[in-house]
Amino acid sequence: MNSQTSFSDLGELISEVVCNDSIPMIEIKENRITKHIRIFGDCSTTVHCYTRRNVLSIKDEQIYLDTIYSLDHLETLVEKHYMNNSKSMYFSKDPYKAFIEISYDKIGCQNLPKVLDVITDSFDKLNLDVPLVIKLRLPAPPPPSPPLPI
Repeated sequence: MNSQTSFSDLGELISEVVCNDSIPMIEIKENRITKHIRIFGDCSTTVHCYTRRNVLSIKDEQIYLDTIYSLDHLETLVEKHYMNNSKSMYFSKDPYKAFIEISYDKIGCQNLPKVLDVITDSFDKLNLDVPLVIKLRLPAPPPPSPPLPI
């Protein structure tokens, strides 16, 4: 991924990888550390059902829960999301069912590597024996044009 990659292009690449029975990965190089992040992706023929509270949703670099939080709260919210154990209705019931969903609708995804870096650092501090699952959610495609009158 480079600074010119659009979020839609990235989503299409992930979908293509998933549809070819492979696991999409994003690599982030920060200083002398390289992180490989597995991305949960959809093939266009796949439908997934999940409980909304198991999803920590980041949209346009804001975190949506009972209110909207800035990314400054990300580390604290990742910890609450994975360590909740059914206590709060705003966070995951079970760390094995939890995942983080990232979407960009209004702004570009230039900061996505930094956001992923903060997520992985926050998750690593928890020292859990569960996988970190991240889903990139693409905007819905526009509806088809109406048929031409006959």
